[in-house]
Amino acid sequence: MPSEKVTRILTKRGLPDADIAAMSEAQAWDYVYATEPPKREKGLEVCFTGFADAEKAELVAMARQANMTVVTRVTVSLFILCAGPAPGAAKIKHATAQGARIVSREQLEEFIQTGEISA
Repeated sequence: MPSEKVTRILTKRGLPDADIAAMSEAQAWDYVYATEPPKREKGLEVCFTGFADAEKAELVAMARQANMTVVTRVTVSLFILCAGPAPGAAKIKHATAQGARIVSREQLEEFIQTGEISA
């Protein structure tokens, strides 16, 4: 029976408990090193600017619930910059240069519900 550590790794990789139990420690580690870990699906990137902390926390939770990836700065793969009442000019400029969509809170909520961004 493999150790607890390698058993956890194999379980995360989706190997059935019976298969894990039938392996020796060496076989289990050989399997770990011979296979790739599962790839995590990355959601569309969203960044927030110009919101009070409480409102931003609410928006971050909403975006994560919608399987979006929340980032704290403008990246090359940024999809949406959600701008509040006091947005940072540098983030707006950088996001525009990167081709990200600049949206309001309402537009973000609509996007999460419908998959579309209104003008």
